Amino acid sequence: MKGLVEMPWIVLSFFVALVLDSVPIGEALQAFNPPWTLLVLIYWCWIVPAHVGPFTGFFVGLLLDTMSASVLGVHGLGGSLVGFLANRLRPIFNTSSLWQQSIVVLGLVLVYKALVGWIQSFLAAENLDMTYWVSSLIVILAWPLVYTLLKELTPIRRRA
Repeated sequence: MKGLVEMPWIVLSFFVALVLDSVPIGEALQAFNPPWTLLVLIYWCWIVPAHVGPFTGFFVGLLLDTMSASVLGVHGLGGSLVGFLANRLRPIFNTSSLWQQSIVVLGLVLVYKALVGWIQSFLAAENLDMTYWVSSLIVILAWPLVYTLLKELTPIRRRA
């Protein structure tokens, strides 16, 4: 029964993150836009791993693929990999401070960006420039914000 109570909060937070990821903010500022959906995925993988994991990451990634008009499955593959890794790194999350968590999240985002960027550059035969990687560094500042907002605004607490 508790899982049914949690689902609306999880779905709502993913919806807000997808909206934030799809808002056009201009090409100059796009490099400073963190991957909101990925941050929400990591948060929920760490808080309720029984409900959110690789399958959720794949589904949310497919939504990102359709919203960004990229090759179907690229973000899905990256999301499922991050969902799996986030679930495996949960013991580190439970014992780390917020800034240490930011470093772990940065590593997860870099893995995601490397995989998605490699596939997209292979398919489109274009090189990735430094602006592609800048949003990964912004994650260090965005993670404490996302973590605190989701922790304070949702009634769901960490599971043992």
